[in-house]
Amino acid sequence: MTQRWVLDTSVAVKWFSQAGEADLPQALGIRKKFMDGQVRLVVPELFFIELANALRYNSRFTAHDVEAAVASVWAMELERADLTSEALKKAVRLAYQHQITLYDAAFLALAQADQAVLVTADEAFCRKVLDPSHVLLLKHLPQA
Repeated sequence: MTQRWVLDTSVAVKWFSQAGEADLPQALGIRKKFMDGQVRLVVPELFFIELANALRYNSRFTAHDVEAAVASVWAMELERADLTSEALKKAVRLAYQHQITLYDAAFLALAQADQAVLVTADEAFCRKVLDPSHVLLLKHLPQA
């Protein structure tokens, strides 16, 4: 059975802003595993907006660069999870429970609902959530 992971935007950002990125081999390894069919990646629709926004505020990227980066990830055909009323309610509860943003909580809610693991590079998020059954810190993955 293929593993199913919720992909945090913090991991995908590393694919494009590679200079000096910590845990880059692990981030690239996730992309390779997906392309080889070894892992299924699911993201909330919010993922694409977050990715574009993160790259937009990287001074090395032009508008054209951001458009191209987002288009390349869109073309990967990641599994997209629609936001439902129940998912939003769960995200709100998680945001309050863990003192995290609703953006981050949406990814966690998706992982919990799908019995999947959220792979993130965000160490501060992991310290707040402390949910090893649904959250995996990128640097803990083996290098590709």
